[in-house]
Amino acid sequence: MPEAVSPLPRSCNLDSYMKEASGEAEIGIVIRDLLVSVKLTAWKMMFDTSNAEEMEALACKEGIGLAAEWLPSNI
Repeated sequence: MPEAVSPLPRSCNLDSYMKEASGEAEIGIVIRDLLVSVKLTAWKMMFDTSNAEEMEALACKEGIGLAAEWLPSNI
């Protein structure tokens, strides 16, 4: 049986890390409710990235997309 969706607002924390020499990077996403309960976590490894600003923007895009996909009723 699916868990009832909480009516509480959520926050989305995003971060990225990049090794400039190799172009490898990782992004991390944590979505929490108002009571600080973790509702979703995700991370993704990226290759051939150009700069840290690109990675931060990609982390925001991925976080918003995951939130919309997995928590559609309270975004």
